[in-house]
Amino acid sequence: MDNPQTDKFKKQFYSNTPACDWNDWRWQLRNRIQDLRGLERIFQLSEDEHRAITRLNGKLPIGMDYPLLRESSGEKKPFAWIALDKNSCPD
Repeated sequence: MDNPQTDKFKKQFYSNTPACDWNDWRWQLRNRIQDLRGLERIFQLSEDEHRAITRLNGKLPIGMDYPLLRESSGEKKPFAWIALDKNSCPD
């Protein structure tokens, strides 16, 4: 694996994914998070965040692959949350 943080993330959220798929950009593209259901599998969303994505019919404005999610799965969720800024979603 890449590093201990990646190992931990993969074990927690993608434990059934073989290494050959995990390291394949095509698999990453096919399996990126694109909707509310996928995002809730990894993040604990606030009511505002849930509502903002719901206003987009449950679809994210961008797809998030595992490197982006891994870096954003901590408490602060820095990069991923740029795409989910509730103030940028239509009312």
